[in-house]
Amino acid sequence: PNTLSSMRNLTELRVNRNKMSAIPKCLNTMDWMKTLKIGENLFEDITEEMSTKSTATMLRYRDMLEKARIEHVMNLSDMAIRSVPPELAGVHGLTDLNISNNQITVVPDFVAGYFDLLHWDMSYNRITKLPDSLHGLKHLLTLKMDHNQLSEIPNACSSLVSLQRISGSYNHILDITDNLSCLEQLTFLDFQFNELGSIPLNLSSLVNLQTCILNNNKIMQLPGTTIEYMTAMTLLHLHENRLQELPWELGEMQQLTDFSYHANELDTPTPEILSIGAIDLMNYMKTVNKSKKTKKLALTRMRLSLYPAELKTITVITDLNLSNNKLLEIDPVVARMKDLVAIDFSNNVLNTLPTALGKCGKLTFLDMSFNRISFLPDSLEGLTGLTVLKMNDNRMVRMPVFLKAMMKLQNLSLNNNEFLTVSADVKSSESFVTEPTNEQYKAIIAAATNQLELKQKLLDSVSPDLQILNLANNKLLEWGRWFPNATSLTHLDLDFNNIKLIPSAATQLVNLRFFSSRHNRLKQMPLVISALTALLSLQLDRNLITEVPPSMRLLSQLTRLTLAHNKLMGKWAYFPISALSNLTELRLTGNQLPEPPTGVARLAHLKFFDWRPVSQEINLDTD
Repeated sequence: PNTLSSMRNLTELRVNRNKMSAIPKCLNTMDWMKTLKIGENLFEDITEEMSTKSTATMLRYRDMLEKARIEHVMNLSDMAIRSVPPELAGVHGLTDLNISNNQITVVPDFVAGYFDLLHWDMSYNRITKLPDSLHGLKHLLTLKMDHNQLSEIPNACSSLVSLQRISGSYNHILDITDNLSCLEQLTFLDFQFNELGSIPLNLSSLVNLQTCILNNNKIMQLPGTTIEYMTAMTLLHLHENRLQELPWELGEMQQLTDFSYHANELDTPTPEILSIGAIDLMNYMKTVNKSKKTKKLALTRMRLSLYPAELKTITVITDLNLSNNKLLEIDPVVARMKDLVAIDFSNNVLNTLPTALGKCGKLTFLDMSFNRISFLPDSLEGLTGLTVLKMNDNRMVRMPVFLKAMMKLQNLSLNNNEFLTVSADVKSSESFVTEPTNEQYKAIIAAATNQLELKQKLLDSVSPDLQILNLANNKLLEWGRWFPNATSLTHLDLDFNNIKLIPSAATQLVNLRFFSSRHNRLKQMPLVISALTALLSLQLDRNLITEVPPSMRLLSQLTRLTLAHNKLMGKWAYFPISALSNLTELRLTGNQLPEPPTGVARLAHLKFFDWRPVSQEINLDTD
């Protein structure tokens, strides 16, 4: 009776093994009870299985049933039940159903009548099959089937058109049905740890899919036509499958940030590429895939030691950048890229370039700086269209003969090598196809240091279009005879050599604007240097210059003049320094000038000036 709830002193009640047909409602308020047993009665409002449970479980279940009729949410998780209670058929309007973590083997058909159901969790059970009647759940958003004994996904799932999240991990599913392609609202898919052997081609319609977890299956192929349209994906787990290659279409997934592929049977891309890590691999795939459209391929800072084998079939590239890697050699396949216009091999560990590269006749830009190149094949003379050639910071001692054929060069960098002269070795006129032997190198060096044996000058026919020439940090003793033709030259750098003389004919460089010959052995400048009227910067620090020609006052465009650490002595009497009215920088430190040149104070634009003699100088040489 309900009046039982007024017995406040009652602490133990045992009414089990009777014939009650309903759970007394008064028990809801008797929370002071220490012992309560009502099992093994004839309750009609709960199933026979549930009536065998503990009193706490029965009361919890009874409360949930009542609550479900009001709030439309039913949580039967962790109740150790073997079947879905049939009385749930009378609960209408459910939106959330959780039957996880039980021992359920069969899903009853009446669940398909929950037309308003939004979330359904049946994970961690023993379910072997789902009813085909599920097609009525048109509003279902989430379906969790993980950790069961399912072997297939029913075709009825294709009707769950509102579904956004589906998971069926840790089952025995052999195939993802093609009908999942109808679930265009799907954003999350998890079928890891199953026995999937393939991925349907028509899953490409899942354009909103953001998370796809398919690791630990038996998938052998990832169709490129399936994934190229899944551009919203941010996570893709495919590790521990049997994939043999990764499709280039992965590069279309611009939003993909979490990609796992280890423990497969991959042979494409190459093992070296696969070892660089998921982030760099995705950048690689994106770059290569994009190059098929833009014809520009940039694989920089990827620690490559070999040209990737899978790229050998891509020959439509016009701009190839492999800089900042660890390349030991360049595959001759590059020469098959007949449309190449620009190549950057800088910052690698190359010793030479492939002979076949000379066949890339459309090439205008070639950068091989910062390598270990000591030899270049003469076949590169076929690159007659080059306008920019950077060979600086290598180990070359022999000036390449092929430079004579490059009459369109505008920028030539040869600094930081080991050239002894700008002359070529023509004592023996052979053309080297492979790197010369040590004996041949000795002959080259001997010829380079003996000017009487030279019969031809390499740079005598330098391009009249050449604008930038950098020969700094070599072992040059002279200019050579190239400059009369270099009428377009604007930048000339001869720093850190052993040059003793600026030839008078250098005045033909009428367009020269920046000239630097620091750290050489110059003793004087030509008197006619005034002909270089376009000069803006003249840097001659750390030479042996004893005087400055008065004609220099005519270089009225000069903004920088540096003569620091030379042998200038006595008062500045060469010309009024104020004649160079545009100077912003004047460096005379490290000479033996007792006082600054008269007229310095009248240089209105001067920003930096230092004249201190050797005895007073401090290091202000920021260059």
